Amino acid sequence: ACSDSPTAPQRAARVVVAPTTLTLASGASGSLAATIEDDQGRALNGRTITWISTNTDVATVSGAGLVTARANLGAAPVSTTILAAGEGQVGSAVVTVSPAAVAQVQLGSDTTRVTVGGAAQLTVIVRDGSGATLTGRSVTFTSLDTAVVSVLASGIVTARDYSGPATRAARIVASVAGQSDTAIVVVAPLAVASVALLEDTLQLVQGTAAALTFEARASDGRLLPGRAVTWASSDTARLQVNGSGALTASAAFLAAPAFATVTATSEGVSDAATIAIASGFELAENGITVRNDTGVFEGGEI
Repeated sequence: ACSDSPTAPQRAARVVVAPTTLTLASGASGSLAATIEDDQGRALNGRTITWISTNTDVATVSGAGLVTARANLGAAPVSTTILAAGEGQVGSAVVTVSPAAVAQVQLGSDTTRVTVGGAAQLTVIVRDGSGATLTGRSVTFTSLDTAVVSVLASGIVTARDYSGPATRAARIVASVAGQSDTAIVVVAPLAVASVALLEDTLQLVQGTAAALTFEARASDGRLLPGRAVTWASSDTARLQVNGSGALTASAAFLAAPAFATVTATSEGVSDAATIAIASGFELAENGITVRNDTGVFEGGEI
């Protein structure tokens, strides 16, 4: 008689994981499959397989081999090894997570203010589609108005030299992976540090005119052309001054010489000149002497 003997279970020789490499986008998922084989390469079905991620900060894996990539906010791909273990054997696959795609570039400030010759650091925030901040991304800075402002690869903007009175502006573009943002850099003109009237003192005969000139300079001594100036006379009855610094001495009779101060003010900085106003009539020993801008006439001649 024959007797049946139980068949010995086949022994596991290895675990085969497919695919052996898997690349996922940041936050995406993909599947791995694992098979336990005997030493003849035959699949041993129905065996239990345990899945393990060696770095769950990069990717996780479910009990069915579904791999889910974590958000990769950095600039470089990151990898982890996924293990499939069964009956004392282990197979593996390498999962690589690509950096998250750039969805938005934002300059830290819409408007940055500097003075002529000054510099400022621009900052950039880069975000993915979920709004998460991305790190380590390469930013390209471009000045669209290089005559006004230059910009380094590091994002430092420097205002070009300029001595004029107007406020100027330049557009700076920050670009990352096809996304960009634009900010305005406003350049304030050099401030007036000193005002000098080129005529400290001046003598006018009543009824005559003259002009004063002034210079405005920056703190480094450079001349600042085109600056607005306000003129004022301390005695408008005897001496008038207009907006361009032209003086007119009153023709009204003066019994004695008079003095007036003319002040020029630019951006809150002032200088003054003393104007002596001489009478057009002087009492002479033998008559009256009339002085004007055409000559001197003795009393006997008038």
